[in-house]
Amino acid sequence: MVLKEVVHFCELEKVLGDRHVRSNATRGESTTIDGTPAIALRERNDKQQVTAYVATKGTPYILRLDSSTAHGEGTTQFRDFGKAPAAQKPEGDILDTAALTE
Repeated sequence: MVLKEVVHFCELEKVLGDRHVRSNATRGESTTIDGTPAIALRERNDKQQVTAYVATKGTPYILRLDSSTAHGEGTTQFRDFGKAPAAQKPEGDILDTAALTE
């Protein structure tokens, strides 16, 4: 798979498109994430629990996602909104993944 084929997943609007997402999320406590005021939104089903921390000041970006399943827990932090990611060419041998599918 070529990077340009998956990079669109970095843009939520492109992933969701015009679909409306239904959720049974409930409002949780007010808190701060890295100094930004946020509100916790909690959603649970029979397989997992997810808490999204959404900024309450400025643009309502998702700042952090905490998830818990029978297989473990995980946290994903989001920051530097609106900034292009810094990419550097790796050192050493480089594997051409396009050649793997030919």
